[in-house]
Amino acid sequence: MEFPGAPDRQAAADIREADKLRVVIISDALPERNGVGTYYHDLVEYLRDYIEHAELICPYSGVGPWKGRLAFPLPGDRTQKITIPPIRQIHKCIRHIAPHAIIVPTPGPYGLLGVYLAKRYSLNLLVGFHTNFEKLTDLYWNPFFGKFSRTFLRAFHKFFFRHSSLVLANSKEMAAAARDMGAGRVRLMGTPISRQFLQEPLTPPADGLNRILFAGRLAAEKNLHSVIAAARELPNIQYLIAGDGPLRDLVITQSRNLSNLTYLGWLARSSMPATLDSVDMLILPSQVESFGTAALEAMARNRIVLASEKCGIFDWPSLNGNIFRLGKTESVTDAIRRIAQLDHQQWREKAEGACKAARQFNDWTISNWIEILKTNGAV
Repeated sequence: MEFPGAPDRQAAADIREADKLRVVIISDALPERNGVGTYYHDLVEYLRDYIEHAELICPYSGVGPWKGRLAFPLPGDRTQKITIPPIRQIHKCIRHIAPHAIIVPTPGPYGLLGVYLAKRYSLNLLVGFHTNFEKLTDLYWNPFFGKFSRTFLRAFHKFFFRHSSLVLANSKEMAAAARDMGAGRVRLMGTPISRQFLQEPLTPPADGLNRILFAGRLAAEKNLHSVIAAARELPNIQYLIAGDGPLRDLVITQSRNLSNLTYLGWLARSSMPATLDSVDMLILPSQVESFGTAALEAMARNRIVLASEKCGIFDWPSLNGNIFRLGKTESVTDAIRRIAQLDHQQWREKAEGACKAARQFNDWTISNWIEILKTNGAV
């Protein structure tokens, strides 16, 4: 399915008619801390331009209205927390806003509260299905605990899907997984790009492959060992790794051993456009990746991307032709060698095509969300 670069006449009319719509998103993910937190932070930026009210309710580690309580480390990744929501405060917010719909993207305490509030106030419940947690259990836990976790998470998702009026997925694979777990109505939703990636002036691609960036969670599913191996085998290229997660110590140790590997730590979102502009390619060799927002952001910054076929971004025909695909039996090192042999004109065409496709995809995503909310928000 190909998507238009901008809303058509009917979509534009839907946007104009959405100005009375009120929506609340209740999520367990911290804003801009991981893929889900980034997704809804960016989405709310756009929705507030078109609808009467869009509110993101999620844990916040600093001073803010939704500061969570009693934070517990997430099993398998102590850099992320499960937080108990301020229930009375959120109840009060829902009564004040009187939303037409509640969006819940996470199967945690905040998400459960969202399901309850939608039922309590007879609101449409939209469930965002972004992460197939069941797939990750084999990477993080032993077989016994992994089986227990899969059963537990599957039951959670089935509960959420049963109470939803619509499940929204960010790839065909995720949509199929949702249907397999009993979701009735399922729809693809697209992924927005933060305005700062679109508004800051672009820089042209370099004429050589000298600097490569990995940006994301430092976790088993991201296949970081392949990036480190490439740094060891191709010492003339500089590799930068940005992010945080359970493999942080491994990355720090390897960066001390390899002069061409630099660990940037966790970067604030505001610094990411400049970081992308400073490199020649972004790499995303994940073993499990529901979509791959970092790849979309790099494309929007006029940079070439190498990604594994496990990334859900390849489910979108309007995008996948503008990304270098890591072959099934190809190592990351060999893929980098292959791309490095292309001439500058080929790189430039790939980067420019990627930039155009990413920006068109963002336009479609926003108009699609407006149509989804109008259809399921009872306005």
